Amino acid sequence: MMDREKTFLTEIGEDKPASRRGSDFDGSGSSDDDDFADDVSDFDENHNSDFRRRGRRKSTPFEFDIDADFNFDQDDEEDIRRRSKKRKITTEIVYSKACENCRLPPCGAFRDQATKVSVCLRGMHLGPKEIKPIAIALVKDRTIVELDLSDNNMGPMGVMYIAEMMQANRYLLELNLSQTNPRRSGLNALAETLRLNNSIRLLKLEENDIDHTDASHIASIIKVGAYKSKGGACVLFQSCPKLQELYLGHNRLGAAGGKVIAEALITSTGLRTLDLQWNHLRRESAVELSKALAKNQGLKLLNVAWNGFAKEGCLALAKALKVNTSLQELDLTCNRIDYQSLSFLAHGLVLNKGLQTVKLGHNPMTTEGANQLLKAIADCKESNLRELSLEDIAVDREFMETMKAIQDTRNLKVIHGHEMKLATGSVSRDHDGTSLQRWEPTLVLFEYMKMDNLRLIDMFKSFDVKKRDKLSRSNIKDGINTLKIPFTEHMLDEIMEKLDVNKDGVIDLEEMMKGAKEMSRYVNQRTLKAKAKKREDMGLVTLRQTLKKIIKKRQEEQDQAAQNASKDRRNSMMAQSGLPALAGIVRKMQIKEGNRSQCARSRCGRGGRR
Repeated sequence: MMDREKTFLTEIGEDKPASRRGSDFDGSGSSDDDDFADDVSDFDENHNSDFRRRGRRKSTPFEFDIDADFNFDQDDEEDIRRRSKKRKITTEIVYSKACENCRLPPCGAFRDQATKVSVCLRGMHLGPKEIKPIAIALVKDRTIVELDLSDNNMGPMGVMYIAEMMQANRYLLELNLSQTNPRRSGLNALAETLRLNNSIRLLKLEENDIDHTDASHIASIIKVGAYKSKGGACVLFQSCPKLQELYLGHNRLGAAGGKVIAEALITSTGLRTLDLQWNHLRRESAVELSKALAKNQGLKLLNVAWNGFAKEGCLALAKALKVNTSLQELDLTCNRIDYQSLSFLAHGLVLNKGLQTVKLGHNPMTTEGANQLLKAIADCKESNLRELSLEDIAVDREFMETMKAIQDTRNLKVIHGHEMKLATGSVSRDHDGTSLQRWEPTLVLFEYMKMDNLRLIDMFKSFDVKKRDKLSRSNIKDGINTLKIPFTEHMLDEIMEKLDVNKDGVIDLEEMMKGAKEMSRYVNQRTLKAKAKKREDMGLVTLRQTLKKIIKKRQEEQDQAAQNASKDRRNSMMAQSGLPALAGIVRKMQIKEGNRSQCARSRCGRGGRR
């Protein structure tokens, strides 16, 4: 690729003969790189070039002489100065020329961000053809340290282009290849490149459908290898010594893939963050990962959320946490951790002195399990835990009191679900004797009509306030509210469904009469059955008693309202006649007269007793 890049630089400058004195491609001014015969179209055929023998380049952006073949015998200093002028070749210029040679329109997003430290090309619909000039432009780039190519259908070939670029680029620190569909060949090329790369710190390969057959390529990135020196001694080396964060979430590693990653994790010393969420890690693979964690002394963050550690995984993890001293954050969200599994895990959590953040939300540990865990943390004075997440787990008053007691003595942030309000005290509740929900609404309506001595036609007309000879749901609701019948919205819906025979949304008089006849026949049948058994129908008896109470209460309220209205009307009439003061004097005289008669009666009573 570096030979091809030199060809780009030759074509970018002024057209000169192939033999150029002092091209100064790498800043040395040597004439060894005179022949730039390869064209950019050869990139597909030669993408496995060996860059290690070329060594590290010293300068980018780089410079070369536009006109190095000038005549030294000329005395024109100005012409010499013009000819010896240097021209800087930037990443943007190399990219534009690469697109031109590849016969592709340049990506505006990359061209606009080429001078920035971070380049984000997420979801730009870039295929392998569009990735090719980007990879060429980044070979000698020294500016970009973060590259996000996620959510692009690069495929294996596009990932290979990026992998070949990384053999020469020593300034890229973070690379995001999530949702790029690298497949096995792309992962293989990436793994081979990262073994030789000394700059990459962060790598994201999320949502790439990586299964257990691809796990060996991932493991080769993080494991420690060994080779024999010339003297016969065994020398250990880290495959990717600078890699610190690896994100593999939302893949399909499964049990077999989890075991492969676990074996590599045992010997890894440089990795600090490992994200394995949503990877179908169950029992056996969970146990192997826990055993690897016991031997690993470099990992600080482990995310295994939304897997299935369950009882076996928690038991192995508790043993690992007792001896591990490096882990600071552990995410076990939604891992089928029930009350029994939590009891095993708690032993390791409280004995570990390095953990600062633990996430256990969305697990079936129950409220009692949350209480026991918090009490165990409270009893362990040596714990350095700073954050405990129990998201979506309901807690009670006991939990809140324990949490407050802990927070009074140390800094601990606890995230939990809603607080349950338990009815542990004796609270008196009034029984509603007028509830009608246990009876059929149409039966209640027509029995109320009979108990209140209403005719069907009178009730229909009182409901039909607009005189349309038909009742809508709102008409029935207003009429029932006037009669003070405590119906719910659901009961009103049942009345409409029962009486609206033709389903036109309204009830006419004929439909109501038909419903009343059917309900009367139903009541008669119940009464006859009860008489045949020589007893009363207690359902009907209770209903009629309840309706009597409702009717009596309504009448009392109406009488009280009528009295208040009469009193207000009398007061208003007196106010209009100008006699409010006289009415007050008469009232006071009546009160005094009443008091005198009462005193006289009391004296007479005492005299009789004597």
